Formats: sequence, structure tokens, C-alpha cells
Amino acid sequence: MQEKHNEIEYQRWDIHQRIQHFFLLISFTLLMMTGLPLKFPDSTISKVLMYLFGGVESAGKLHRIAASVLILVSIYHVIYLVYKIIKRKNVWAMLPRWKDVQDLLGMLKYLFGIRPDRPRFDRYTFTEKFEYWAVIWGSAVMIITGFIMWFPVFTTRILPGIFMPLSKVIHSYEALLAALAIVIWHFYHAHLSPDVFPMSRIWLTGRITEKELIHKHPLEFERMKRSNNSPGINTNEANRNEFPSSESQ
Repeated sequence: MQEKHNEIEYQRWDIHQRIQHFFLLISFTLLMMTGLPLKFPDSTISKVLMYLFGGVESAGKLHRIAASVLILVSIYHVIYLVYKIIKRKNVWAMLPRWKDVQDLLGMLKYLFGIRPDRPRFDRYTFTEKFEYWAVIWGSAVMIITGFIMWFPVFTTRILPGIFMPLSKVIHSYEALLAALAIVIWHFYHAHLSPDVFPMSRIWLTGRITEKELIHKHPLEFERMKRSNNSPGINTNEANRNEFPSSESQ
């Protein structure tokens, strides 16, 4: 236990990223719990949720509130990215690259026993990039189609009527896809994976342990050590050590 308390950690998420993740978590959970029961109304779980939320009308109000939070978080994220670019704190490391394809193939070879070790990942793995861009794409689709259904009179004045039923279908299936991706894919990597079980604390503290960093992002760790001689922070110390500007790589 003493060794646990004295382990070295590094700052990975700043306060803005943690705030965005928190409100995304809240809004997505509410949207899923108030929206999916409409797709599966005969399900026992759906009936229980509708009862707990006070009926379809109350659930609809909560759904629109959660949607508004999602829109605000999306705007917050865009402003945050623009700010980082202006301040030369680049965000290009999240862009897909050829190395991600190589890492994907390398990981498949590792899982099938063709190669002895995992690929050496940089600041973001191909799975993290996939999740990030899936959220970006999914949020855009859900916001646009949701807006069309939320304001039908306004949208039908500027768009053909076919967009209304089309938006309903797209919104419904994108919501189901997003729910499955979060519950199965993200929940496993953030909570159930042997590497982080019972939970990764990055979304709470913003910090990653040196052991986890070396295991998951060895290329990032090596670059950090070359550019910064500080070993990081001790969990008992108040000061924090930011990652170097590897995002520009």
C-alpha cells in the first residue's frame, strides 16, 4: 500500500477536459435513458424508466435538457480546441495517421499470437482516436437530427418534408449505435479492462501513473523523458508535471 501511495503520476487531462467529459457523461446518460425507451416501448426496463421519470412528457423534457447540455459541451469543446491551437498547444496528435493502421494490424497480429508483443503506442492509441472521432461524428448527427425533430415547423420551412421522417430514423439508430459503443466498448476500456480495473481515474484526477503510461504509451513516455528531466510528481506532493508538447508530433 505504501508503494501505491508513493507512485509517480503525470498530468494527462487538464481541468477543461475533465469538465467536458463530466458533462458529456451526464448528458449522454440522460439522453440514453430517456430516449431509448421510446425505441423499445414494450421492454420492461423502458416501462420502469418511464415510470421513474414521471411519464413520457417528463422524460421528453429531461431529454431536451440533456440535449441542450450536449450542445453546450460541444461548443465548449470547439472553443477549447481553437484556444489550444492559438496558444500553439496543438491538438494534431488526435488526427488519424498511417501509424494507426500499422498499430491496428500489429495489435491483431499480437492478439492472434503472430507477434510476441503489442505495438508501441504514442500519446493516443488507435482505439482512443476511434472513440474520439466516433463521439464527434455521433454528436454532430444527433444534434442535427434532434434539432430537426425538436423544431419541426421551422425546419420544414427551409427543408423538404422528407427530412423529418429521415431524421427520426437516423436519430434512432445512431442513438442505439452510440449506446452500444459506450456500454460495450468504452465501458470495457475505461472500467473492466485488466489494465485499469475497477476504473481508470484519469477522468477524475486528470493524472496517469508512470506504470500505466509506460505500458500504454511508451513512445509518449520516452519523448517526455527526453524533453523533460523531471520524473513527474509524487502522489503526496501538490505540484503537477504537465506532459510536454508531444501533441505537435
